[in-house]
Amino acid sequence: MATHSQLSSRFSFPHRGVCKIVLILCLLYFSSVLSDITDGNAEHLKREHSLIKPYQGVGTSASSQWDFMGSTLVTSQYVRLTPDERSRHGSIWNTVPCYLKDWEMHVQFKVHGSGKKNLHGDGIAIWYTKDRLHPGPVFGNQDHFVGLAVFVDTFRNDLHGMDRSFPYISAMVSNGSLSYDHGNDGRTTELGGCSAEIRNKDHDTHLAIRYSKGRLTIMVDVDDKNEWKECVDIGGVRLPTGYYFGASAATGDLSDNHDIISMKMYQLMVEHTPEEDSQDWTKIEPSVSLLKSPKDNIDDPTGNFRSTPLTGWKVFLLLLCALLGIVVCGVVGAVVFQKQQERNRSDGETGNCCYWSEEGWPLPVIGPHPGSVYVALVVMRRLRALFLSSDYMMVLKMQFMQSAFLLLSACLSLVSALYFHIGETEKKCFIEEIPDETMIIGNYRTQLYDKQSESYMPATPGLGMFVEVKDPDEKVILSRQYGSEGRFTFTSHTPGEHQICLHSNSSKFSLFAGGMLRVHLDIQVGEHANNYAEIAAKDKLTELQLRVRQLVEQVDQIQKEQNYQRYREERFRQTSESTNQRVLWCTKMMYSSRRKPVLYFKEDRRFLWKKCTVLKLFVLCMVLALGSLLWLQLSCSADLNQDMLANRPPYQPCPLERQTSHVDDPSWGPHKMAVIVPFRERFEELLVFVPYMHAFLNKKKIRHKIIVVNQVDHFRFNRASLINVGYMESGNDTDYIAMHDVDLLPQNEALDYGFPEEGPFHVASPELHPLYHYKTYVGGILLLTKKHYKMCNGMSNRFWGWGREDDEFFRRLRTAELQLFRPKGITTGYKTFRHIHDPAWRKRDQKRIAAQKQEQFKIDPEGGLTNLRYKVESQQELMISGAPCTIITTMLECDISQTPWCQFS
Repeated sequence: MATHSQLSSRFSFPHRGVCKIVLILCLLYFSSVLSDITDGNAEHLKREHSLIKPYQGVGTSASSQWDFMGSTLVTSQYVRLTPDERSRHGSIWNTVPCYLKDWEMHVQFKVHGSGKKNLHGDGIAIWYTKDRLHPGPVFGNQDHFVGLAVFVDTFRNDLHGMDRSFPYISAMVSNGSLSYDHGNDGRTTELGGCSAEIRNKDHDTHLAIRYSKGRLTIMVDVDDKNEWKECVDIGGVRLPTGYYFGASAATGDLSDNHDIISMKMYQLMVEHTPEEDSQDWTKIEPSVSLLKSPKDNIDDPTGNFRSTPLTGWKVFLLLLCALLGIVVCGVVGAVVFQKQQERNRSDGETGNCCYWSEEGWPLPVIGPHPGSVYVALVVMRRLRALFLSSDYMMVLKMQFMQSAFLLLSACLSLVSALYFHIGETEKKCFIEEIPDETMIIGNYRTQLYDKQSESYMPATPGLGMFVEVKDPDEKVILSRQYGSEGRFTFTSHTPGEHQICLHSNSSKFSLFAGGMLRVHLDIQVGEHANNYAEIAAKDKLTELQLRVRQLVEQVDQIQKEQNYQRYREERFRQTSESTNQRVLWCTKMMYSSRRKPVLYFKEDRRFLWKKCTVLKLFVLCMVLALGSLLWLQLSCSADLNQDMLANRPPYQPCPLERQTSHVDDPSWGPHKMAVIVPFRERFEELLVFVPYMHAFLNKKKIRHKIIVVNQVDHFRFNRASLINVGYMESGNDTDYIAMHDVDLLPQNEALDYGFPEEGPFHVASPELHPLYHYKTYVGGILLLTKKHYKMCNGMSNRFWGWGREDDEFFRRLRTAELQLFRPKGITTGYKTFRHIHDPAWRKRDQKRIAAQKQEQFKIDPEGGLTNLRYKVESQQELMISGAPCTIITTMLECDISQTPWCQFS
């Protein structure tokens, strides 16, 4: 534990973690692909998952981070997966599993060879999979993989699919049950893609793969001009952690050189909800809930898009639609009320009463003998009526019903397989009760009725089947187009009734649609969906081992069925209790009315219905009105934020060869300023701030050095303490300081950054700051001589979190009897500064915990430089786009007994 008096030395040996921070800042800024695909998330290069020249750590030793196999050749300039020879395959794989939830992979590669323009193959693939180093037929890797694959296919196999040109970039997510279809170039399992001329270029090709918060985005830069083309942008993607990155390539009868120049892995700093953080990401099954890309003009149900702000006429239309919606609700409610009155009147005249429909079983069309099924269902209804009238316990009833159902199922097994008839453009839906976490496989085959032969013939190739599956919450978990016969697979995540719908498309024009189809459907649930012969061959299991595995999976399926039955019993019990409560309430109402119960029901039933209808209509209209107002408020807020960020410049990377300009010219004057920047995890702003301020101050001929005080402890952010640290570590070569926010850039060259000899000079005055305009505000940018700062004893160390430390420092200036000066003659107003902080992407810590609510308005007469406690982890000199700065990595210390709100809890 060190105080300011003990930390006399400004330099210390850098820790390993500090070197990583410095390297992250450099690589993030010098990367040539960040300006177009970065969406505001801070990025950190992860060297353990990156393949960078001179390719250290590549080999077969125990300490290697990359393994390779096949025809892979590692040189000093590239990693060649396959040479320009036929029937070769090679791959390179990271040995370290990736446990990042949000990441971005940048791949620099080159495909070239001696073949003709359209005769080359086969392609290259980038992998994020559960297994590695398994050669196979999919671009040199195994089929039925588990994870994500991005294919750069350079050879056309499907000669009928002329709607796309090759090379073609596509993506695929598989849980091990999907197979890559080479004959159709992977169309059946493709998430999206784009054509890209990447072969035999004079330059390298760049590919960016980003996965963040369930959205997968793939972009390609073909011409090496930092002009990115979007190939895939799809939400609803679920990828687990703990998988491996790799690259593979293969050649067949034709050949090409497939070279990997670099693979750079970046960690994206994205905030997740507590539910997401508590989830075990290693046990997630790879899946995609949205199987068509939003770029194909299909709405994105995941909601992962950024809405545009509303203009004035849009606001007017929104209010008009809200009023029309309320009027429509009123009209519909009145019509429904009138119809219900007429129905009640007719019921009163005829003496009808309410009827409850008996629970029925669906009657499918079963082969040529549907009569046996009808008899079986009639028997089941009779058994159900018998048990409903008996006093046996519920458990015995359920067991007997299950036994009877199994017996009837055995009798029905002699009948032909399940099929049904639908029209060519008709939709059929089935309801299947499925436990949670259960895999379902459906196989179907379609036949088209031929009027000439008066029989069903195999369906034409142009006829397809669209399969859609919804869970009990009406959420779509599978939506995909298949051929005339196929197989679909999905896994249930919610127990209950799943709706499986099949919808055929016509093989002719819609005018001639109307033919009859016969669809043979086989649905396998649970352990029945497993192909044990394939499992035994794949895992090399003996007959005994296979039987044990079957028994284990059967026991697991039985447990799921039992859990589902308990779930149904609980739901039935809740329904019964709710019904009993309603009956009790109705009885009390009838008794309190002092009428006969039957008379009350007959006479006042219309009054109760009217009362309930009006109440429901009123609640519905209120919800619509409040929802519209909330939407309007959020849209207006987005408008303000958009105006504030409209002038935000693009973060263009700077060339490495840019030379450092003058920073400390003695002819500029005797004084030198220390620009102290309190900092934590705001790398994007820092990459803009350092070169901008360096150029701005050089243009004004202000001698300066930029000191970035980086807080790396586990306490809340403390801006005041970091400024105190910057003052203590600024050295003897500076005589005044600038307390400068990293997200505030001066736009007017008339602003004075000179030596404030007469007193503190507030550059970002309330008349000029874009956000804060109260008179006592001294934040943003404040210049003080070191002598004046010491007279104030620095800033208070009690302000953990965001805000209020500036207001307390204003009182210190008054106590020290220092006169505050502000700019004069500046006519640019609130446009004097550019504020580059985006609250939508990076929220401030504005919580007030425990006694902090009262303490934030008090003066701290003793705290400041005298009780500052910190530890300098390292001090590094860094160049950002030719602008020098000093990174002081600091760990603050907190007396929890005095300021318990320094902790996040």
